[in-house]
Amino acid sequence: MSLELPLSESTRLKMLTASFGPALFDDPLKAKFEEIYRNVNVDLTYAQYGIVHDEIASAMRGGGPDYDVFLVDNIWIPEFVENGWLMDVTEHITPEIKANFFPKALEAAEYPVGSGKYYGLPWYIDTKYLLYNKTMLAKAGIKEPPKTLDELWSQAMAIKNKGIVKYPIVWSWAQQECLICDFTVLTTLFGGRLVDEAGKPIFNEGGAVAALEWMVRSVDAGIASLACLAFTEPDAYHMLGTGDAAFALNWLSSYDRVNDPQLLAGACGITNAPGSDILPEGVSINGSTFFGISSSCKRKDAAVNLVKFWTGLDPETSYVKWLFPMWMRLFDTPKFFREGIYDILDVVKYQYAHMISRPRIARYAVFSKELQQAIHEALTRMKTIEKALNDAVERLTV
Repeated sequence: MSLELPLSESTRLKMLTASFGPALFDDPLKAKFEEIYRNVNVDLTYAQYGIVHDEIASAMRGGGPDYDVFLVDNIWIPEFVENGWLMDVTEHITPEIKANFFPKALEAAEYPVGSGKYYGLPWYIDTKYLLYNKTMLAKAGIKEPPKTLDELWSQAMAIKNKGIVKYPIVWSWAQQECLICDFTVLTTLFGGRLVDEAGKPIFNEGGAVAALEWMVRSVDAGIASLACLAFTEPDAYHMLGTGDAAFALNWLSSYDRVNDPQLLAGACGITNAPGSDILPEGVSINGSTFFGISSSCKRKDAAVNLVKFWTGLDPETSYVKWLFPMWMRLFDTPKFFREGIYDILDVVKYQYAHMISRPRIARYAVFSKELQQAIHEALTRMKTIEKALNDAVERLTV
């Protein structure tokens, strides 16, 4: 992507991003941007991902002067747009971007759905995959990882019955967003939806109920443990990596970690999230993130240049060894990827084409917390499945 000429007057931009891990190459990117745009300085602030949403919301409710550019998870876009916190960047979504960014990721920056209006440029793309312990599967006489939920169940039972591991499937079902990621996938596999076309919650009917019933049965059958209700994704991949589980649905970054020499040391396999009778091709969750521009930014032209640079082809090429790129063309260049990752690109590209989004609603944060509570109430038998889900729907519709 060609960069615009440097701005004619000096300015300072405040940028908020998340500290995702290994140095994330942000400081070199900041230096490179300031080298190109010599009269623009970037104040870069890092925060743990878990507090980024609230940090942005607090700043914008206070008038928005704290940040000009900030990281945006795809599930926050409706809320931020409805509150008037994000600048419309539709005019900067060029034909080149539309042709070269993964479509499922770019779609998540559009709001309302189908409106053709975009409020961020995609930066990072991720989704969940089925990770598995190859050694355990071999001990159980299983030649291929499961392709469906039914196969996942039967393989888990076979592993359990042979005494290989007590609880073969580990989930990230803590009362956090990770739970909704997994529940969205399961609901879709059972033919259900969490909300209707108008955004009204309908997770107390159809496939959502079937999904929660499946979760309860898996705990009753002993292929998953109630301990999963305390696990986030790092807990789940650690359980897999220490040999305390055979399967885990987790983000791509965990595949590398589980294969660390101190954990499975290459014995972790990866395949696509399982399908079902209703949806044989399977689905996984859209974990795309974006950089957006504050609606209160005083130097929007400078902020546009910063976001276009940060999400551009050259910067993504520089960090693609750690994060998967939004630019599809980079997938055709093996030398860009760290050792072992290029071998699984077919799995990655397939999953990117089969991502689904969580509900695109302005009150998503409240919606998510209520649904998390309901799922936990059902799994811990505090309430029946029907009552837990009905109560949550009622709370959301008053």
